[in-house]
Amino acid sequence: MDVTTLPGQTLWDVAVSMKGSWEAGIDMARSAGVSMTGPQKAGAVYSVPQKTYDRTMERYALTHRLEPATAGEISPLSIRIFTSAFSAEFS
Repeated sequence: MDVTTLPGQTLWDVAVSMKGSWEAGIDMARSAGVSMTGPQKAGAVYSVPQKTYDRTMERYALTHRLEPATAGEISPLSIRIFTSAFSAEFS
């Protein structure tokens, strides 16, 4: 599966939104030959690993359509990635 980056996203952000774990970003960066934490060009396409890193978090991220973008300006919206539903689910 491939994913297209949004403005302000790092591979860390993409990994969390697609696989529920930043560790997927390491594999994505290695396969693409880029930095995991550096800002990526919006619209860049990366392959998402098939491996499951954290099944529960992966389901949560996909169900709630998390799309973190931590490489841009900090706004009230960007710091509210995890809602009260997240807290209830993982407490």
